[in-house]
Amino acid sequence: MKTSPRDFIRDPVLLEFLGPPNAGQVQESELEQEQEQEQEQEQEQDELRAELDRERAVLEERLLKQRPR
Repeated sequence: MKTSPRDFIRDPVLLEFLGPPNAGQVQESELEQEQEQEQEQEQEQDELRAELDRERAVLEERLLKQRPR
């Protein structure tokens, strides 16, 4: 198997070792941003679920009122 200089450069351990001094910080800040975005998305999904639950309750109540007794 032939290895080229590119193969060595792509090695994550080597990149971390030879990378710029702030490479870890950049990755950390990117990770934090991604986590914040995920939390925001989860919060939006929770709000949508709550809204759907309220709408479902209203519809169920209307259906119950329409049932003949």
